[in-house]
Amino acid sequence: MDFYEAFVLHRQKFNETSALTRFWTASHGLVSANVKNISGPAKQASLRNAWLQPFQPLLIKLSGRSTLKNVFEFEPAGPAYLLSTDALASGQYLNSLIFSLLNRYELDANEYLQYHNCLTRLSDAASIDNLAEAKPVAAIDQQKMQKKYRIAIALRLFEFSVLESIGFGIPWSYDIAGHEIDPQSRYDFLPLQGFQSIGCNTAGFAGELLLASGQQLWGQPGALATARKIMRLQLAALVQ
Repeated sequence: MDFYEAFVLHRQKFNETSALTRFWTASHGLVSANVKNISGPAKQASLRNAWLQPFQPLLIKLSGRSTLKNVFEFEPAGPAYLLSTDALASGQYLNSLIFSLLNRYELDANEYLQYHNCLTRLSDAASIDNLAEAKPVAAIDQQKMQKKYRIAIALRLFEFSVLESIGFGIPWSYDIAGHEIDPQSRYDFLPLQGFQSIGCNTAGFAGELLLASGQQLWGQPGALATARKIMRLQLAALVQ
């Protein structure tokens, strides 16, 4: 029986010594399993409970023929990704999004790798908190802005990748009529359809920011915020 790479997306108490756990596995997608022997007086149970946490890469061994599997054996596949404050909240958003998508779509092994990459970026951003100690207020404020910027990029890159993977990537360069996006025009976004030109109206999204978002030119003011709004609309339509 093989071990499979996995992350915990959600867990809840099943009985006194086990937990009902939803895993994202690299090879089997979303798996629900009853994980045994994670509580009790034994030192090993305490250790297993500490391992069975979100953002901890795992190797798990699955057993059982029903849709609810059993896990008796598992171990860390590497160090946990250490997230705190804003980065932790973003990681929780990420897990919630993945859980919702996995209930409806198949995410391939590349998205599992992209999840690793996103957690690495979030962990790197979280480490900025440790650098901010004993520094002038202006320097601390600048580091907080840098942290938020890096977290935003990490999430946008994952959202880009996962939307492309399931066939609902954003058509950043063309509107729904097939015309190229005009940098000087403005557009409404219709989830699951695309952009609709509204001319030079002050509402909607600026064409120049749509093009910048599509090219991931995050240094352009407004591009990150534009990408966030549009991809959240698309994702909301997919998981509602």
